[in-house]
Amino acid sequence: MSTIRSKSVSESFGSKLLRELTADRSKPDKVRMSSRDLASMLNMLCTLIDNGMPLQKVLGALSSDPSLKKHRKLLKRLHGRLVEGSSLHGALSLFPNAFPANVVQQIKLGESSGNLSSTLRRIIEQLESWLALRNSLLQKLSYPAMVTLAGSGLMLFMLTTVVPQFEKIYAESQVSLPWVTSVVTGLSRTLGRHFYLPLLPILAAVGVWLSVRSSVKARLTFHRILTSLPLIGAFSRDIAILQFLRSVHALCAAGFVPIDAISQACSTVGNRYVRQQLEQLSAALVHGTKLSVAMNQLEHLIPSSVRQLIMVGEHSGNITKACDGCCQFMQNQLMRRTSGALGMIEPILTVSLATCIGWIVLAMYMPMFKMFDVLDY
Repeated sequence: MSTIRSKSVSESFGSKLLRELTADRSKPDKVRMSSRDLASMLNMLCTLIDNGMPLQKVLGALSSDPSLKKHRKLLKRLHGRLVEGSSLHGALSLFPNAFPANVVQQIKLGESSGNLSSTLRRIIEQLESWLALRNSLLQKLSYPAMVTLAGSGLMLFMLTTVVPQFEKIYAESQVSLPWVTSVVTGLSRTLGRHFYLPLLPILAAVGVWLSVRSSVKARLTFHRILTSLPLIGAFSRDIAILQFLRSVHALCAAGFVPIDAISQACSTVGNRYVRQQLEQLSAALVHGTKLSVAMNQLEHLIPSSVRQLIMVGEHSGNITKACDGCCQFMQNQLMRRTSGALGMIEPILTVSLATCIGWIVLAMYMPMFKMFDVLDY
């Protein structure tokens, strides 16, 4: 019975993985575009519009541009929708994974007000600012990631290749092994017999990823656990709140009423748990609750400085400026958290890897001293 159950689980896992890898990305709900490509496309779009080219011809020119070759099908579909009489925001809304909701809403307002070019410039600035922050975080995290990968690979190589050679030499010489060497050789034999063990963390990560993608409920549970973790939770909450505040600021700057901007900005938050909490905040605003009061109910998610800035902006009637200050504060706090965490993790990581590698080397060379004593005797 357990064999049948394990087979069904493996088949389910394999079918999910195969379905993700072979999914048709050409469908409107599957087409994706990175933030960098989106900023590049909107920049070219804005430049051509500023030069007086009609919107239909602009998209026709972009669809034949070599730099946008991988998005040619998408651009041709957008051009076709405009030829059929659709508006730009209406055509973009057909591809929700390529064009975020807040971008579409800003373009809609820019089309209705006749300021499409300035709206596109504002969106480009937002995307480039977000890309700069993301690249800065990735650069800070790249060093510990590379150290971990290199150290793990070196230890795996030593355990599977170097240690068996030493073990063979010691077995032929019939030298009694210290307990340190016995532990290392036992681990080496385990890896030799079960070579798939190093792949289990990768398979577990893939399994979690597929489970999270499979349903909204699983994603909500995963994000709730993620936000409650000691160190990672703070980063997850800060990034989610920063996404929300950036969207609110962008929509308010585009001309949206703060209540509508908050309602639209909730959908741009990637963390499902934080999004659920912010949607409850939005619902409270609709029923007449003040923004500062509603945010005080989310003190476990929103920092006190952000709530104070929003309260000041609410009293002054300038929520847009207050959101801009909140974005700057959250961005600086995120960078401080990253620098502080790396300052603590990097020495611990370096010492841990050096200790593990030194342990293996010491375990392999300790029996040699006994061999020398036997030979001398």
